[in-house]
Amino acid sequence: MTASSGQALPKNSIDSMLKVAENMETKQLELLADSIVRISAKRRAETAKETEEELIAKVKWDFTDAERRRFRKLIKKRQTSEISEAEMNELWTFIEMSEELTVRRVENVLKLASLKGIPFQEMYDSLGFKKRRNVL
Repeated sequence: MTASSGQALPKNSIDSMLKVAENMETKQLELLADSIVRISAKRRAETAKETEEELIAKVKWDFTDAERRRFRKLIKKRQTSEISEAEMNELWTFIEMSEELTVRRVENVLKLASLKGIPFQEMYDSLGFKKRRNVL
């Protein structure tokens, strides 16, 4: 158990609070218990909101415009067979990064869908992703 400052309360403080609670009338005890449940729910909701915002940020993360332009340029060079070995290595790096980004995006959309209790496709669509033939 922690105080609002985030520091743990000493065991004797908790014991003291429990002794006070034991001496309360039933109605007062029920009001106290309801208040504690509301405080706990509010804290959990704040944590869930932060988690949701963090997951959405991870889902929305993407290549910068400059990276995307470079990736497209390397793809075009490869298609015309005008790509150097160094550029081909760079292209492979972009491909690996793109695949990793896709995997992380799917994982985070799944986490969001689970958090909200909705199907994956509904969550994915709600984030504004459009079906694209080519992500670049």
